[in-house]
Amino acid sequence: MKVQGQIILSKDSGRKELWVTKKVENDYFLALKILQIGEQPIKTTKDAFLALRDFFPQVMVQSQVLNDLFEAMRLPPNVEDISNIALGNFPDFRLDRNIANDVDHNKVAIAESLHGEVIDFEITPDDFELVATCNTEDVKLSEGSISKANTVGFNRDAIMNIRLSPQMQEKLNAYSKKVFGDNYVLWNSQKQPVPYHFTIAQTNRLGDAIAKMAENREDKLGIELK
Repeated sequence: MKVQGQIILSKDSGRKELWVTKKVENDYFLALKILQIGEQPIKTTKDAFLALRDFFPQVMVQSQVLNDLFEAMRLPPNVEDISNIALGNFPDFRLDRNIANDVDHNKVAIAESLHGEVIDFEITPDDFELVATCNTEDVKLSEGSISKANTVGFNRDAIMNIRLSPQMQEKLNAYSKKVFGDNYVLWNSQKQPVPYHFTIAQTNRLGDAIAKMAENREDKLGIELK
C-alpha cells in the first residue's frame, strides 16, 4: 500500500514541564506528516486508523481475535492531531542534545530547508508491529511482529505500529542526520534507540483479555481433569 508524507518542522511554545531544566521561548519537532494512505487523504490520527483498520493483522489469543479491543490513537492535551513519523524530537534541537541547554539554531535552519519535502513509500502486512507492556506469550499475529516494551504511553498497554522497511529506515535516518549530525540515532523518552515508525492504534485492555482467557482455560482444564 502506498503512503505519502511531507517533512514538517513544528515550532511550538517552549516546554514547561518540571523535568525540562532549561526553559526556552520555542521548541521544535521534525517529522514526516502522513498525507495519504492508499486512496485516503489523512488529516488526523483517526483518519490513519480508519484507512488501515481493515488491513490490520489478526491479533489472536487461543484462536480468539481481539482486534476490536483497539481504537484510534488518543493524544495528550494541546498536541496537534496529526499522524506522523518522528524524525527528531524537541531535545534533539537543543545544543548537545541536552535539555539543560538552549536551542541549536543551526539545526533549526537546516530543518527549515527540508520543510515541505514530499516522500512516497510502500508498506506491507509485514510492517505491522504490536508493541505491548503485558505478557504476550500467548498472543499471535497473522502477519507482522510482536515486541515488548516497558511503556507504550499513558493509559495504554499495547499499540499497533507501522514499522518501516530497512530501506525506509535508512532513508529517513539520512534526513535526520542532515539536521542532527552523522552520529544521530532516533531515541525514545528513555534515550533508547527506536526505529522510525508511526502508531495507528492503541488499547488498554489487551492484558486484561489475556489474563481472563488464561483463567478460563485453567478453570476448563480443572474440570476436565476431574
